[in-house]
Amino acid sequence: MAATPTQPLFLADTKLNQSVKIRPVVLFSIVDHFMRRDAGQGRVIGTLLGHTEEGVVHVTNCFPVPHGETEDQVAVNMEFHQTMFQLHQKVNPREQIVGWYATGNTISSHSVLIHEFYGRETRSPVHLTLNTELKSGDPLAVKCYSSSPIGAPNNATGVVFTPVESELRYLEAERVGLDTLERSKDAPNGTLALMTETEQLEKAIVKMLEMVGHVKDYVTQVLDGRLETPNNQVGRHLMEVISSVPEVEGLTLDKMFNNSLLDVMMIVYLSNITRTQLKIAERFDNDWALVTLTVVRIRSTPARS
Repeated sequence: MAATPTQPLFLADTKLNQSVKIRPVVLFSIVDHFMRRDAGQGRVIGTLLGHTEEGVVHVTNCFPVPHGETEDQVAVNMEFHQTMFQLHQKVNPREQIVGWYATGNTISSHSVLIHEFYGRETRSPVHLTLNTELKSGDPLAVKCYSSSPIGAPNNATGVVFTPVESELRYLEAERVGLDTLERSKDAPNGTLALMTETEQLEKAIVKMLEMVGHVKDYVTQVLDGRLETPNNQVGRHLMEVISSVPEVEGLTLDKMFNNSLLDVMMIVYLSNITRTQLKIAERFDNDWALVTLTVVRIRSTPARS
């Protein structure tokens, strides 16, 4: 597909009722595509896959699409796009085309033509931009847009891009992987040994204490009046958390903890006894088998006259 771009209309302060939830693997794939781009290529584009539920677009996967851009024209390899989508459909038919991505932090006139192409693939495609320049400490910003035609019916004179709310959503397994990658970035040679259960428990407790400390600082600022506009939603969440904790007196809590500790110690004691008994039984079986073999050899040896 090659065409001449038209000028888009961009409204930065307008938001639609649509929202987008993005999985971490999508961002990793986009960054990997950008790192592997051809020499001299300014940006990369690709197809977003996922599904829509109750007005929320869930972006769960993506794949790159080759394209070329000049000042006057843009060309997209539609055959490659169709082939890749058919292959993905064989693996996961639930994933449908929900939009497209591009690296960079701006929407160019070429984006209109690419968006029109994806508009023929799916209804209300989402355009995701990922800022990969990282200049002057800029973050790896992720922004999502939706578009609407402007003009008379059947005679649109332009396209309006409006930002939509986006959120990074991950599963527990993905969270563990992200935490491991974060810890391995400073490790020598990028290798990291797996933590033991005790180390994992210690890390979870330390992280929980840090979160409690942040909450305590926030509540103190609100009570002291140092925070001009407190977040009501944070207050409601804190109230729900506090209400979910059962009210137990200190002595009762100590008694429950000690009883639980005694149960654990009893289980450990019984486990050690069982392990010892198994070792004794194994040793007895080996010795008995050796005695039996010796007796058989003695009986089978002919007596000397």
